[in-house]
Amino acid sequence: MTRELSRRPDIHAVMVTPHWGIEYQHKPERKQVEWGKDIAEAGATAIIGQHPHVMQPFDKITTSDGREVAIAYSLGNFVSGQIGPATQVDRDPAAWADADRQSKARGRGARLDSDLDGGTRLLRGTDRART
Repeated sequence: MTRELSRRPDIHAVMVTPHWGIEYQHKPERKQVEWGKDIAEAGATAIIGQHPHVMQPFDKITTSDGREVAIAYSLGNFVSGQIGPATQVDRDPAAWADADRQSKARGRGARLDSDLDGGTRLLRGTDRART
């Protein structure tokens, strides 16, 4: 389906949101990485994974035809009411809006810090400058 949609002239982007991964694992499985490459090769513009309840890395896949496809293996519980420190991200809308504005001004994405204990936060100020 991704391949067919990506070839249609009336469709400008194909966003794929796979439900994959092992719950509470902060790194993608080998299968997720392989499937991500397959989905990108099929024509996806971006891949935004879901299911593990915790943040997993963001990356960029370069396809055989030279396209760059953004992939977020898991956004964690950005939109969820699940309770528990390993599942929480900074949900302050003002913080995300500020990060988005600053990222666009600098031509790069927002920076997140995710540690192995499950804490995830938006980097600001001097913390952001050190990464």
